[in-house]
Amino acid sequence: MPRPTANLRPSGRLLRALVAAALLACAGGGSSEPRTFAMRVEGVRFDPRTDSPVVLLEETAGAGRQLPIWIGPYEARSIAMEMGKVDPTRPNTHDLLVSILGSMSGTLDRVVITELRGNTYYAVLEISLDGRTLVVDSRPSDAIAIAIRTGSPVAVAAELLERISLEDSEALPTEIRRNLEEMPGGFRPRSY
Repeated sequence: MPRPTANLRPSGRLLRALVAAALLACAGGGSSEPRTFAMRVEGVRFDPRTDSPVVLLEETAGAGRQLPIWIGPYEARSIAMEMGKVDPTRPNTHDLLVSILGSMSGTLDRVVITELRGNTYYAVLEISLDGRTLVVDSRPSDAIAIAIRTGSPVAVAAELLERISLEDSEALPTEIRRNLEEMPGGFRPRSY
């Protein structure tokens, strides 16, 4: 007996409800806001030792401290293309997320790089949607790629930046410090 077919295209209202439910499920609790430092995306570099791209964040005020974050090649390409104002032939995942957020009348208030565990950085997206602020866990590279597209601020938790920055390389985990030291010509972002 043949199965009945149904229209599997969700309505706009249903799609909005599904995406909102997914965002709410991923959202963290509303804890007190930690102190942060505003950053700007300096650019994407390549670390030949690890064969990995590195996104470099720079403090916008104060000491001008810098924070390197090793990222994947697809995220690096997405960040670099947006920074270079290169339009992709088709939207990538970051473009899609920005489009979905906009269609739901949501806004990305800011991205916060929250911590470093081992050699892995963590971040959150702070999203305003329907009068609520959602805090959604994200990889820093994805969060930065989305923030660049929306013009949203990027911040780093004060505790993280005070503990780890290029200004004080001794505070960096050994593997990260070694990667920076062994890059050809050292890692001097201002010289690029």
